[in-house]
Amino acid sequence: MKTYFDLTYYKNCKLDIYLPDSFKANKTIVYVHGGGLVEGDKHNEHMERFGKTFTDNGYAFVSVDYNLYPNAKWPSYIEEVAQSIKFLQDNLEKYNLSRDTYISGSSAGSYIIMMLCVDKHYLKEAGADYKMIKGWISDDGQMTDHFNVQEIELKMDPWIQRITKIAPLYYVDKSIDISRLLLLYYDNDLPMRKEQNLLFYETLKHFKPDLDVEIMELHGTHCEGTCRPEKDGSYRFVDIVLGWVK
Repeated sequence: MKTYFDLTYYKNCKLDIYLPDSFKANKTIVYVHGGGLVEGDKHNEHMERFGKTFTDNGYAFVSVDYNLYPNAKWPSYIEEVAQSIKFLQDNLEKYNLSRDTYISGSSAGSYIIMMLCVDKHYLKEAGADYKMIKGWISDDGQMTDHFNVQEIELKMDPWIQRITKIAPLYYVDKSIDISRLLLLYYDNDLPMRKEQNLLFYETLKHFKPDLDVEIMELHGTHCEGTCRPEKDGSYRFVDIVLGWVK
């Protein structure tokens, strides 16, 4: 496995790239970490294991950082991740990346990538090509207004369920157009998280019945498939993504 750590993609934002040793990756998997927009990091033992598994299967893996509260403000972290996609598209040859790119994220990272998925202006303003993204994978994302945006910026009770311009659900209408989408949620998470994802799925299908979108319930607590390895050291999230992308 070949690695490039701490590449600056925009201002003070960095990402890590994991590549197969001796050949060009046949797909690129981008991952945006969670942490409620207040914590989390692109580089830890989980990401290194993700990177090894993806590269062993011939894929490039990219782990992206973004600014967090209190140094960030909505929608800066969404705009920053859009810039990471622009950076990768501009440097395909330099880092031996595949044009076939899949964008994934967990929890707050899922919230960010779903905002990019449904509101195309972020990628357009960053100069990124939306059509180069072959699919999106959301791991237990919040589809209503993000609770920490409500609490930190709007000074609201974070348990209030709202659908405004802060929410991915807000942008789902008859004009929605997504290449492919996989929605994951967990049976022992907050009940509202399950309901939000089911509502998001059903709303997509209402407007576009033929849309290539799949939803899957996993056993476990919040984002367990990404932060808790199985007994054999594998991660359910990685195995699911590999199967779905293939």
